[in-house]
Amino acid sequence: MPDFFKMINNKVHIWIENNFSSADDYIRYFELDYSTDGDIDDPDYQVCGFCKELGIKWYDEDFIGIIPRENK
Repeated sequence: MPDFFKMINNKVHIWIENNFSSADDYIRYFELDYSTDGDIDDPDYQVCGFCKELGIKWYDEDFIGIIPRENK
């Protein structure tokens, strides 16, 4: 199958949420735990709030955009 057709089958997931917590809590919500050297099955691994909400243990930070809020 040509690469062009493989690209058509790719998916994009969009997650949108309002969050009114403090800026520090907002950023912490997305923080991944690197204390277990990438072993997400380690019992000491802490799943971030974002992952808990989606029912996953980890996400690739290269494929996410987090827009920080600005005070007006």
